[in-house]
Amino acid sequence: MKPVPVIELRGVKKHYKLGEVTLKVLKGIDIAIKKGERVGIMGPSGSGKSTLLNMVGALDRPTHGHVLVDGIDISTLNDNELARLRGKKIGFVFQFFYLIPSITALDNVILPMTFSGKKDERRARELLKLVGLEKRMHHKPSQLSGGERQRVAIARALANNPEVLLADEPTGNLDSKSGGEIIKLLFKLNKENDLTLIIVTHDEGICSRMERNIYIKDGEIIRRGGKCIVGGGKDENKVF
Repeated sequence: MKPVPVIELRGVKKHYKLGEVTLKVLKGIDIAIKKGERVGIMGPSGSGKSTLLNMVGALDRPTHGHVLVDGIDISTLNDNELARLRGKKIGFVFQFFYLIPSITALDNVILPMTFSGKKDERRARELLKLVGLEKRMHHKPSQLSGGERQRVAIARALANNPEVLLADEPTGNLDSKSGGEIIKLLFKLNKENDLTLIIVTHDEGICSRMERNIYIKDGEIIRRGGKCIVGGGKDENKVF
């Protein structure tokens, strides 16, 4: 029996109404992502990457088509059910960290557990140790470096033991050394925990290490897999 994809988009279209104008951002996206895969999402600014990310992460509902998480069509869920499914299945890591500045690293990791009704300080401590911050867990974000703050964000994303980790330009605000350490950590989690890893990136170093890449332009997938091209080279227009 063929395994059910952990994330699947079938004919997904997303439109936004701007006054009298309908903005067609996604124009029929089909994606199936298996458990444990490493998948890159790439494309130029304005291509629809952010909207696609919202669809893959079940943060928004499609105008047409279907988004399935572990075989469950999110269109069949109300907002509370969708929030519970998303909180259980998907972790998010963003470029700008989005940590709460007034509380410690430990409390930032505990927070999503509290929302899910399963507060577990021991697990939060273990996660911070996993990301190499066992000696920094009582520091507030302002007392941490950019790389350390991103590590806290990763620990927080793992708080509810998700099947999928979705990272949006996770190294975009980091220097090359810190960025390399973050990617190494994400790939380690993917390999050792069978964690599905989906990264939106413009970084060729990341792109080249993904199992496959999905290229999007003008709301459509224009290429799947193949040579990693992120722009700036002579072959740029062949991809984007």
